[in-house]
Amino acid sequence: MKITAKHGSLTLENKGMSVAKAETMELSRYEQRLREIRMMAAGEDYSRCTRRVIDFCIDFSLPEMLRQDAINIRKQYNLNQSSGDRNLRFDRNISLQLDLLRLIDEMEKQYAGEANGKSETKVNKGTGAIFHGKDIRKRFAGNDAFGLEMPNLDLLAGELTGVVGENGNGKTTLLRLVAGDLAVDSGELGYSWLESKFLDWPLIKQRIAYIPQRIPRWFGKLRDNLKYAATIHGIRGQENRDAVSLVISRLGLSRYEESAWDEISSGYKLRFELARALIWRPGLLVLDEPLANLDINTRSLFLQDLRDIASSEKYPVAVILSSQQLHELEDISDNIIFLENGKPVYSGAVGGIGLSRQENVYELKSPLDETAFRTLLGDLEDIRIETEGMNYVIRCHTDIGTNEILQLLLERQIEIKYFREISHSTRKLFRKEHA
Repeated sequence: MKITAKHGSLTLENKGMSVAKAETMELSRYEQRLREIRMMAAGEDYSRCTRRVIDFCIDFSLPEMLRQDAINIRKQYNLNQSSGDRNLRFDRNISLQLDLLRLIDEMEKQYAGEANGKSETKVNKGTGAIFHGKDIRKRFAGNDAFGLEMPNLDLLAGELTGVVGENGNGKTTLLRLVAGDLAVDSGELGYSWLESKFLDWPLIKQRIAYIPQRIPRWFGKLRDNLKYAATIHGIRGQENRDAVSLVISRLGLSRYEESAWDEISSGYKLRFELARALIWRPGLLVLDEPLANLDINTRSLFLQDLRDIASSEKYPVAVILSSQQLHELEDISDNIIFLENGKPVYSGAVGGIGLSRQENVYELKSPLDETAFRTLLGDLEDIRIETEGMNYVIRCHTDIGTNEILQLLLERQIEIKYFREISHSTRKLFRKEHA
């Protein structure tokens, strides 16, 4: 691959790197998860490590004593993070790491016992469609009549499907139709837990958790609300208490379990809604713009939790959510739907956009004004430069990859504040390029 200058020459060679394949041992799911958890503890990633420990308790059989230890350690971490004393948190984290390593040792001993005479815990991996929709149509009356058309939609257990598009193009309508909160005008809807094609909505909604953009107010204490949510879904007695303790610790609500609505932030209200939805193990989770009021760190944590929860070994969930946070949503989703004027411009696997494209597209931000930027790159015949708002867009042949563009910018001493390839991103579709 070469980038050729119009005057003189600038050649960037694309040298392939031969990467030796490391030999990997075939490990059981139990062993893989324990190794993952131990590496997180060693790397002092206590947030993710303690969350994955709770996930392990949910997915695999552990003695009650170890399950309680896991909950207590996660709770300890949650409370440590709420402390404003950094030195105190450091001392507590040292203790936390020791507790985690001890717990992991005990979990490995438990696995050794399982391996010496017991079969590994069987899990329910989702392979089929939890929801299937065909030729879904919904039209609203009015002067500016809007209609939604969705030819085909499958939501699979263990997978996340992101829905994007400009405001007013049907994202919320689609989610409400899937959740049964809005009736379709025509088309087929199917849910895996139905034994017939008859849409028994009371039965259907027993397996769907729908979190709207505007979270409804609740009354009483957070823990009591979770206990009630579990009870009305048939989870009672000790099982109820265990489920509440697990979900409170898993979603970082330990500090707020005795709090009321007015005493927690919007981010924790959303976490409460997620806890209330997940405590009874739904088959389908529908979320409308859950990231809208979250800061960047909270968004990342929330999406990571959704990814882990959806792909649970024992209780996989089909998740569909809408958001304007394109790049973050694409990073964790398996599938993406881009809606425009109520119709899917693209619906398929993440990364499938632009497979038949004729060029690569890069978006970047630089402190240079447009004149200076174009002057530094204007002699290159193999690229085109466009501006979009505060960003620059570089177009080039598909042979010119990310490394070559970055090297070119470095060679020309162009400072970069932000850079991203959007050749396979829904960001292209917002630019009205539906290739």
